[in-house]
Amino acid sequence: MQNVFYYEVPGTTASEVRANLMRFGPRGDWGERFDGHTRWFVRWHYRFREGEQSCEISSVATVVDITITMPRLAANAEIPPELERAFSAYTDKLMEHEKGHAENGIDVARRIEKAIAALPPKPSCDEFGDAANALGESLLDEAIERDRDYDRRTEHGRTQGAQFP
Repeated sequence: MQNVFYYEVPGTTASEVRANLMRFGPRGDWGERFDGHTRWFVRWHYRFREGEQSCEISSVATVVDITITMPRLAANAEIPPELERAFSAYTDKLMEHEKGHAENGIDVARRIEKAIAALPPKPSCDEFGDAANALGESLLDEAIERDRDYDRRTEHGRTQGAQFP
């Protein structure tokens, strides 16, 4: 499931808008402010098939919850049309960047599903569950690092055109 939430950014000049983006923008995982932010959360569920001497997977499914927080100019009749156009172009590029983070969450969910489904049978279902969860957690850790690398490579979207002003 993907949700997009907006926060209002007041201002009638580019410098006012920039200052308010920094003032009202969402906080990242370590407390820093960003203009936009994406959080994804992956859950996985699996069922076992227990044999006499082993346990194996019978089904696996993942659910991904994605929340994107984006800025929106606060309504004001005094906003110059060129500022509205520049901000709109900026938020289009910012959304493109945030969707890259969302795709990472979707991708890791697919990878977790596939990896757990491919696990070989284990002597007990407890062992199988431990292995499945450890594998899922490991893949989540990798995806979190991919998100960080994505922000480093794109300079939080700047190299993708998400820069205001």
